[in-house]
Amino acid sequence: MRLKIQFLASLIITGMAGCDNGQGVSKEIESINSELDQLQSKLVADEPNTDRNGDGKSDLFIEYEDGFVYELYDRDFDGKVDESWKYDSNDILISGRVDDDLDGILETEYIYKDHSLDKMFSDTNGNLISDVYTKLNRGVAVYSEKYYSSKEGSRIGRVEYSFGYPDGPEKLVKTLISESEFENIRK
Repeated sequence: MRLKIQFLASLIITGMAGCDNGQGVSKEIESINSELDQLQSKLVADEPNTDRNGDGKSDLFIEYEDGFVYELYDRDFDGKVDESWKYDSNDILISGRVDDDLDGILETEYIYKDHSLDKMFSDTNGNLISDVYTKLNRGVAVYSEKYYSSKEGSRIGRVEYSFGYPDGPEKLVKTLISESEFENIRK
């Protein structure tokens, strides 16, 4: 943005310099330079602080891809992304992935719908497949399911919520689906 403003100012100043050799042009150039300095200082003030711990390395990265904006955060300052948030072209939050335990894996995924948290997926056993799913309605938990695998067979546990609070104990049912199928069916 700064580069665009400087380029435009250069074009204006160059064009004006060829038009008149009088003092009017000099004053106009001074006025434009003053306005540019004010604009530039405002732009610097509006930019996010990308080095939150003062070590000279950025901890916040903004990336643009296929019409989406991604905010990437390094929360523990180890040089690895610990949070990734995806926004559409209207700055509406679409989804996010978070490394909750700071082990380098973004194990929790948040999916938004109509400006509210709609679904959460989490990999609690470290195999890169979501084994916990939570369905929300306008950001309030409706139910959660967890995939359990053991030598005796696989089961799915389900907890219902009322007003965001558990509405009873977890109910377990046997299942024949794999953990990958558990994840894919809910996405």
